[in-house]
Amino acid sequence: MRELSKETSLQRVMRASGRVPVQCSCSVCKQQCHTPCLGTPDDIERIIDAGYADRLALTNWAAGIFLGVINIAIPMIQPVSGKEFCAFFENGLCILHDKDLKPTEGRLSHHTVRKDNIDTFMRVADACNQYHVKLVYASSSTANPENTTSMYGISKYFDEQYASIYCKAATGCRLHNVYGPNPRKRTLLWFLIEKENVSLYNCGQNIRCFTYIDDVVEGLIYAVGCNRQLINICNVQPVTTMYFASLVKYYKPLEIELINKKRDFDNLEQSVNQDIYLVPLSYTSVEDGVKKVFAMRREDNSQKNAGAEK
Repeated sequence: MRELSKETSLQRVMRASGRVPVQCSCSVCKQQCHTPCLGTPDDIERIIDAGYADRLALTNWAAGIFLGVINIAIPMIQPVSGKEFCAFFENGLCILHDKDLKPTEGRLSHHTVRKDNIDTFMRVADACNQYHVKLVYASSSTANPENTTSMYGISKYFDEQYASIYCKAATGCRLHNVYGPNPRKRTLLWFLIEKENVSLYNCGQNIRCFTYIDDVVEGLIYAVGCNRQLINICNVQPVTTMYFASLVKYYKPLEIELINKKRDFDNLEQSVNQDIYLVPLSYTSVEDGVKKVFAMRREDNSQKNAGAEK
């Protein structure tokens, strides 16, 4: 009988995420850890054995409740927050890196973002130059320095700068809170559609410019023929996340919990850079956009049911 090997917590993370943690001491990795990152039980044991037990604390991980996955908080141990940043963040650096003690979550972030959003972009941009093809690419509202709170936003801003300097012909499209009938997983609309109970931080008062997918497609087509380096594709009719959720609630059962707390990576209001050209479209209002979302979803379900009956 074949012996079953015991899978470690790190192996489970690698299997579930498809990513391989790296132990890197580059300046970017050392400077990225402003907030505590979660570790596997193996990570925490190594940190305790190294004599840092006083910088760890028991916490209740409640993300599962907010996402509607489970109804209880999970007790976990993680690095505590210092006066401003993580307790292991000293003099602008994470002291765990050089000691090979960095928790798994922290070893996944920087290099994954770089591989997905920077290295791949550079290869595509260079290929466009080589074959004299115009590059039209999707950027993000988070690339605006006033909005950037993550490595993702920084990577998009890098893409914009790289294209403006090295590409012979390129137009970047800053997309703002795109939504449609088939929302990307873990976006606000996805949670509102898939879950019966949803929590909104900052009492649902975060302001966003929700842009319907059809408008984005028109904007991208416009970008092919324009000669601007950077454009905004954005419905400049900002609404609160609470208002957006209330529109969804009109079409489906939904319980909304308002949490009076602002997360570190949240912006109260995502600003639109007025210096960047706004594509002139008749943008879909959020009221009409949400109505279209549920009309198309009903139509898709009807077609699926009709096909199943045949």
